[in-house]
Order: sequence, then C-alpha cells, then structure tokens
Amino acid sequence: MAITLELPPELEHQLREEAAQNGLSLDRHISQRLVETHQPLTEAALLQRIRPDLGLTPEIWGRYDQLVGQRRAENLTAYEYDELIALDNMIEQANVERIKYLIELAKIRAVSLEKVMSDLGIRPRGFDFEDE
Repeated sequence: MAITLELPPELEHQLREEAAQNGLSLDRHISQRLVETHQPLTEAALLQRIRPDLGLTPEIWGRYDQLVGQRRAENLTAYEYDELIALDNMIEQANVERIKYLIELAKIRAVSLEKVMSDLGIRPRGFDFEDE
C-alpha cells in the first residue's frame, strides 16, 4: 500500500537530511519515524536513548565548559556569547528529549521521575544555577 504525503519544504528537507545521516532511503526513514511515534519503547530502548552526555560530543562539551568559564570571568566576546547561547539551546533541546525518555521509563517502572533519575545517577548537566 502506498500513501502520498505533501510536506512543507522545510520538513521534507529535514527528513531527507535525517535519512541521509542514518543511511536510509527517505521512505524507510519516514516509515521508521512513524513506527517510533506510535509504538511505546521498551525499557531497554529507553535506556539506550537516555545518554549521560545527551548525545553531544566531548568537543562540544569542552567548548561549552570553556565558554561558561569565560562568561563567569566576564571575558566573552559578542561572537562567543552568541556561540554560548547556541550551545545552551542545543543542550536544552537534548535535555528535553532525554526527559521525555526518562518520563516514559518512570511510567514503565511505576515510579517517580526523580526516582528514575536517582537510580540512573542522572544530574542534569548545563544547569549549574548555584554557580551563577
């Protein structure tokens, strides 16, 4: 059975990029995304998606830490400030994704989100409010 979809150009572009990154055809990638959307993840699958590094490279974390240090020392250029904001946004989005998976895991285990985070030793990185 074939279904024809009309997508906004920006969504089509995003899906094509994701498919290419995953080495999949566009049809296969969209099919997998639809299955993921409508199938609850198993505990094992959720644990694979709940990454301590949020899926960000050591280089990104190193640059983030460097820029935070420069901000604390009040030694950021305008360009570096913009870079820090972009990295903050990236980290925030990654945390949102991880929290969704943690909430699902908490539902499966029938415990609180705090309990799951404690059990996994997760403390959100990038939220050092006490240092501000």
